[in-house]
Amino acid sequence: MNANRKRCKEAAMESPSAVALLASYICLYNPLNVDWNLKHELIKGLISGASGVVLLALTWLIGQRLSYQWSVRQKRRELQLASLQQFYGAYGEFFAIWKLWNRLDDQDAMRAERRWELLKRSAAAEATIEGTLVKLSVEL
Repeated sequence: MNANRKRCKEAAMESPSAVALLASYICLYNPLNVDWNLKHELIKGLISGASGVVLLALTWLIGQRLSYQWSVRQKRRELQLASLQQFYGAYGEFFAIWKLWNRLDDQDAMRAERRWELLKRSAAAEATIEGTLVKLSVEL
């Protein structure tokens, strides 16, 4: 133990740089009294730092990929729900027109005009349904 302390003191006296002083301090007050080498410790530190950086980069890449996939899935679901809402709205409009058509009075003086309005509304509802069906068939 005394030989180790003597060697540490000699190493500190040879080069009074900050690194040498730190190394000599660690060497003198080493509680486990093991042989300590600055180069080995730097290499260990570099390896652990590099592995931390690599793991951080991998985690970031995987997180970005998962986040992107989740965003795409969520956007598709929103588009599906919007298409479904549009389809239901057009179907409801078509159903309402059908009921109004059945209730047209044959003796009414405005029958031709009301009939024409119902036909225009039904054509618009049919166009909306067909557009939604085309949109769904293209997306799937």
